[in-house]
Amino acid sequence: MDPKHSRIVIADIVLPNHHVPAQLAFLDMNMMIVGAMERSEIQWNVLLESVGLRLAKVWRSKDGVQTALEARLK
Repeated sequence: MDPKHSRIVIADIVLPNHHVPAQLAFLDMNMMIVGAMERSEIQWNVLLESVGLRLAKVWRSKDGVQTALEARLK
């Protein structure tokens, strides 16, 4: 990746860090049945940092469910 111009955009559901709405909590519980989970913005940041990336920008849909995360090299 070119640190100046490259970026990764991840489209996913991102849980709020606090006060998760019941609909999103239910989705997360369903995913845990198969060993998966939804991540909060803090958890995404930790994951991205662990592989040498930084969270540059977050876009949320009006309903707050769908999110796009932009990551760049540190």
